[in-house]
Amino acid sequence: MLTPPNRVSEARAATLTPTASGADLTRLSDLYGLPLPRFARGQDAIIRAVLRATLYSARGTYPATLATLRELYRPYEISLEGAELSADTSAALITHPDISAGWAQRWIIWEAEGEPAALYLVQSATEGKALLERARTLHHTTPPAELSVALTGRASLVPWRASEPTAAPGDTRAPLVDNPAALVLDTEAPRSDIPPSYYHEGDDPTETASGEPYGLQALDLFDGDPAIPSLGDQTLGPFPLYYPGAGVDSTTRALLDRLLAAGVRLIMSLNDTDSTSPF
Repeated sequence: MLTPPNRVSEARAATLTPTASGADLTRLSDLYGLPLPRFARGQDAIIRAVLRATLYSARGTYPATLATLRELYRPYEISLEGAELSADTSAALITHPDISAGWAQRWIIWEAEGEPAALYLVQSATEGKALLERARTLHHTTPPAELSVALTGRASLVPWRASEPTAAPGDTRAPLVDNPAALVLDTEAPRSDIPPSYYHEGDDPTETASGEPYGLQALDLFDGDPAIPSLGDQTLGPFPLYYPGAGVDSTTRALLDRLLAAGVRLIMSLNDTDSTSPF
């Protein structure tokens, strides 16, 4: 005899981040005031990881912001299993056959069994070898000074970098020192949160054939009819006809901006991928 599911347990599970799924999980993110980018919608693993990193951390702190940023862009990381970390008095190196010169001046998250994850800056890189920066800053940690035996772990190249405006010589952001309370995020993926679609002439853009994306709508701000929506919403609809640009999508910016402490300004850009980029 089949036992019917307990409706109370189902309802409770729909309100908990570890057990909610699908529309329930998306609704939870909305209730918590965390507008998820379109590329995360429908991706339960991404949503759950972002909520876990954000809700159970100290909002406005630097480590918490980086933790959420990491979970949001984790699917776009280049992760190398079986990488080796070695260090002596002259240098600290991560070696792996898939490391390229494009890893230079980028951030690596090093994870080894039984050890806490560490964020390193790559000072320079050649084929198969990344030389780590020894200096410690707010952004990254110092690699081990000396290792008798090389450590084996996972090296993950993240598609983003964070910095703060300073007046250091040659700093291209020097004009921003008049507004020092800012966090500058440079990202490489994804380019846009607008999915492939088409112009939909019907009243309801969600009425589509199976497997087709929602149609877009042309909205009129000055039609004078209160029954017809004049403003769109890329998450809840109606879905206005937008043209994708080269910048960071608005929902990603809105999500990260809410994680910063009051008075801290977010400056976010998306870099064009060139021939030297590993992404």
